[in-house]
Amino acid sequence: MDFKTKLLTLRKQHHLTQEELAAKLFVTRTAISKWERGIGYPSLDSLIAISQHFHISINELLSSEEIVTLAKEDHNQTISSFSLFGFAILDLITLLVMFLPLFGDKTGEHVVSVSLLNYQESLFLTISYFIIFGVFGLLGVIEILLGILKFTKKLNVLLIFSIGINCISLLLFIASNQPYVSSILLLLMLGKLILLYKKIKTKHM
Repeated sequence: MDFKTKLLTLRKQHHLTQEELAAKLFVTRTAISKWERGIGYPSLDSLIAISQHFHISINELLSSEEIVTLAKEDHNQTISSFSLFGFAILDLITLLVMFLPLFGDKTGEHVVSVSLLNYQESLFLTISYFIIFGVFGLLGVIEILLGILKFTKKLNVLLIFSIGINCISLLLFIASNQPYVSSILLLLMLGKLILLYKKIKTKHM
């Protein structure tokens, strides 16, 4: 008997609705419904809660194949969380670049290195730079929140969006002759590509 059938049987034997069981396990009714339909497995904490509530061991709840599957899913979840926090750190590092004296500001015949806060060569570029760094900061905060809340599934779109913003900003800084900032953005983008590659590779293992 597989896990979904065992869970359904145990719930009915104890005369519990999905809502009642969900309340006892501190999960949503949707989660119970998915588990009983064989869509994914509970987290380790939820499995422990199920075993304690029904007075049954985890080994009795799961077959050896299901334990392997659960371990693989947990590993993939860990990799996804690592990738998400990695992207968040890189995006927040990008935000910090605006405070460093890396921007070439032409004053007369001389070019001096200043932070973005002191950059005065072009109002249009200044505004564009601030918008770009603001987006990086916002992405970093969102990625950290999603990681804390463990919303790490199906986030490839957000990660690819982060890389896309990185590409656009890199082209802008290259076109506006900002070699130092461009070099840093290139390194950060390579870091993101490595994280995304590891995430995708792990998912298909």
